[in-house]
Amino acid sequence: MLSDRMKRVTESATMKIAAETILLKRQGVDIINLSVGEPDFNSPDFLKAAAKKAIDENKTQYTLTRGITELREAISSRIKEDFNAHFSPDEIIVTNGAKQAIFNIILAIINHDDEVLVPTPCWPTYIELIHIAGGVPVRLKTDVSNDFKITPTQLKAAITPKTKAILFSNPSNPTGMVYSKDELEALTKILKESGIYIFSDEIYGKLVYDNFDYVSLAVYREFLNNKLILFQGASKAYAMTGWRLGFAAGPKEVINACNTIQGHSTSNVSTI
Repeated sequence: MLSDRMKRVTESATMKIAAETILLKRQGVDIINLSVGEPDFNSPDFLKAAAKKAIDENKTQYTLTRGITELREAISSRIKEDFNAHFSPDEIIVTNGAKQAIFNIILAIINHDDEVLVPTPCWPTYIELIHIAGGVPVRLKTDVSNDFKITPTQLKAAITPKTKAILFSNPSNPTGMVYSKDELEALTKILKESGIYIFSDEIYGKLVYDNFDYVSLAVYREFLNNKLILFQGASKAYAMTGWRLGFAAGPKEVINACNTIQGHSTSNVSTI
């Protein structure tokens, strides 16, 4: 008999389609996979060389669950360089892809029946992770008429005493839209007043084109009273989807909770 939790959760549609395309390719079928977000180029040679070097140097043992210090320092520096936002190494946890980072955060913060706002269309996993935690996803519907973006009026109307967080994707998976600085500032004013957590999935932050001035929500961290949690990783920008390397950056007490959860699930990511 399966748990009641499984009655609320469905299989990952993206991973199911991806698995089917892998099987078809093995059968010699010429097919393009448009399900999972994956670059059409391979991991850079310098990354592969570094991984081989790590194996030769026997970097194959357990390490810190939250990630080796040098890597978290590098992530901290990169966030500062890219977004002029500061997260100390102790406010960062390295995870098995950005998916685990989001999962850890949701488990650490969301209680049974807490509402989480989710602009839609969205990555289906958002909804299922909230279900696993016992939370209630509240869909904020968007469409082509508003460029698949939520409005300040829509956001304000959706926030209730039960609202614990919003799971925000910018650039958006799957619509590809990107919020402008002015649009973000209008939304952050409402989010600051509400006091809810902001889960900001920015895994596609490096895939912005046409000279668009991309702004990360990380720059509003202090304005949002330290309620922002940033999700990023190496999968998309560095073509490392199979390596499973992501991270979350946020309030120290929340990251510590994620460290506890991860310590009982996967421990540290691959040292390679």
